[in-house]
Amino acid sequence: MGVFLVTSKGYALDFSDLISTSHPSANADHLLKFTVMENIPPSGKIEVIPENGVFYVPADMSYEDVDFAVADDIQGVFTERSVAPIVDGSSDGVLVLGNQPNSKVVITMNSAQGVSAGQAVRIKIGANAVFGLQGNSQIQNPVNDGSYAVGVKTYDNANASLENLYGRIAIVQPVQMNSLVRGRMMNGNPNGWLTYGTGQTILSLMTNYTGICRYSVASNTPYNLMAGQFSYVDGASSTYHTALLSSLSAGNEYNYFIRCQSGAGTIDAENICTYIASTTPYHESDGTPITEMLCYEYQVHFQISSISGAVGGVDAGDGGGGSSSGSGSGSNPSDGGSTSGTGTHTSGGGGGGGGGGAGSATGNVSNTGTLGTVGIVFGAGLPDMKPYPPYPSAPGVLMQGYSFPNSTVIILKDGKEIGKVKAAVDGRFSAFLEGLTKGVYAFGAKSEDTLKRKTIVYSATIWVNDGSQSTISDIVLAPTISLTKTEYRKDELTEVSGQAPAQATIEVQILPDRTGKIPDNEIVKKEVKATAGGLWSASISMAKSANGRYRVKARAKVSESAMSEFGDILLMALGESLSPAGACEKGDLNKDGKVNLVDFSILLYYWNTSNACADQNKDKTVNLTDFSIMMYYWTG
Repeated sequence: MGVFLVTSKGYALDFSDLISTSHPSANADHLLKFTVMENIPPSGKIEVIPENGVFYVPADMSYEDVDFAVADDIQGVFTERSVAPIVDGSSDGVLVLGNQPNSKVVITMNSAQGVSAGQAVRIKIGANAVFGLQGNSQIQNPVNDGSYAVGVKTYDNANASLENLYGRIAIVQPVQMNSLVRGRMMNGNPNGWLTYGTGQTILSLMTNYTGICRYSVASNTPYNLMAGQFSYVDGASSTYHTALLSSLSAGNEYNYFIRCQSGAGTIDAENICTYIASTTPYHESDGTPITEMLCYEYQVHFQISSISGAVGGVDAGDGGGGSSSGSGSGSNPSDGGSTSGTGTHTSGGGGGGGGGGAGSATGNVSNTGTLGTVGIVFGAGLPDMKPYPPYPSAPGVLMQGYSFPNSTVIILKDGKEIGKVKAAVDGRFSAFLEGLTKGVYAFGAKSEDTLKRKTIVYSATIWVNDGSQSTISDIVLAPTISLTKTEYRKDELTEVSGQAPAQATIEVQILPDRTGKIPDNEIVKKEVKATAGGLWSASISMAKSANGRYRVKARAKVSESAMSEFGDILLMALGESLSPAGACEKGDLNKDGKVNLVDFSILLYYWNTSNACADQNKDKTVNLTDFSIMMYYWTG
């Protein structure tokens, strides 16, 4: 349930609208509350006006779907008032002008009772209206996410305006709680260069789960064959893991490969490697072949200086004696700096910095000399977003997914744009968000195609722990969509097109434009394949469908685990006009600028027919609802 407080204009206080769901295109209940500051006399009116052209008020909505209550204050006990389709001495009249431009809900006070200044008003619209009769028709949210207005106007018994206020409701994409938080190993030590004479050191690392870790000096050793053991208090699993390394020698380079197992028995893994039993190099202690192992391990690498008072560089040379600082640069993003520090100070210069794309880094200097800063490689996006985490597994959130080929993907945090990354030629993108404190975050991604059509916003909400790294993967931005026209004959093919990730499977659906559950046999579906450039198009036959208004939408699937939400929803008409010919607006059936007995006579003539002019709410039946609409616009 979404709660959206809104800001008022005019005099009314405490104006709010609570909706049952904020999802685009979803049917929602509305609960409005406000305090009036001007007396609404008997026979006065209150109008609830959703923003024109974006909210859809269905034609079948009526007084049964509206509850009206009043209290002495906004926190008080509300007293329900009786409502009816036509106002009388004891019941307030409710008129719903649905399925038309400027749709609204109009409540006319009965002839004996109004609303006094300072009183609070509560209006329920939708299935939450349960006083007297149970409501079953709801207002449909806008098809796109964004901020939309809901207005309320009050009038006296002479139809003079009293108060005019409005607020805004946020319509957002469905929030997806992502449970994917992979186990991570991080902050391994020692690293770089240790001083001459070091014979012992502590091997340590942290995990974002409690577990038991082991280590080996050989890469790709299965966990259960690793001989190195970390120390734990009473053998209990932990998030901090330490082991004493002894018998270290000057001038040597050391590599330790670590794997961890959680208390649930899950080894930290990215991929699973499989082997043929007859050729696998790995076996249990009893000789049983190991045919499957998890291929994720954490490496700790360090070296011990071979010369007292000097430290070697990453690739070449030791720090010389000389000045108190040294610098180096690297041009290869995956290697360390190619030039060692230089100087004349007896403690030695610093090692060269690691390369960072086309950048460089300066080595740090201390009395003992330290390794230069590790370079970070930036991808094809703007430099404010890293396409993957810096080594080694820094804390943060990694977002990975698919957009349009070569598109710019905008990354959002809690609804605010924080950076951009460039998608690859196949649409793949990744972005790393760092500097996050512990808490719940809503992350999002959006883009636009080569025709400047924008996607809906992908959204995922996750919990972030201090010092941990989380991954949101299999993001697929929804495809863009266009129609060649909005009105089709039944013998024509409906032409739909758009853009999506390269080679994605596009599912197009065309379904009747009405509220409630649509039977599957009334939905026309078609799958097509996007090109390597992300372009897609579909030609769909509607020959077996009934004439009427339809909604058109599409979603993209990259793999079984990676599928987008449906994107923007378009409207089209089959065998008729989107705006029916012969329609007569605001009860003026003879179009003389007045609504009077002449129009009423025309309405009665077409009673229980589908005459387009007399059918004011366009539900294809001329009935009491159309008469109520005419009475609302009555001029005499």
